[in-house]
Amino acid sequence: MFQYDKNTICKVLESLELVFYQSMPDSLKKFTPEYRGIVTVQYCEDELGNIKLVARPETENEDLPTTTDQSSTRSVQFVLENHLY
Repeated sequence: MFQYDKNTICKVLESLELVFYQSMPDSLKKFTPEYRGIVTVQYCEDELGNIKLVARPETENEDLPTTTDQSSTRSVQFVLENHLY
């Protein structure tokens, strides 16, 4: 789980949770965190051994910045939720 900004967390996407957010009745929305969308986080190790994270909205298809070994690049989808109480 990551903190995306001051009021938003970014956690691994679970398909059943996404279905819940997409079909949740309006009467429950005031009791649940606000669903803010999906981002894809790409991660890879650079030539110095540091881990690079690049988050992109679900609709973008840009390439990850150049690394020494593109075969080590991986992607994980995350759901964004507002947890401001």
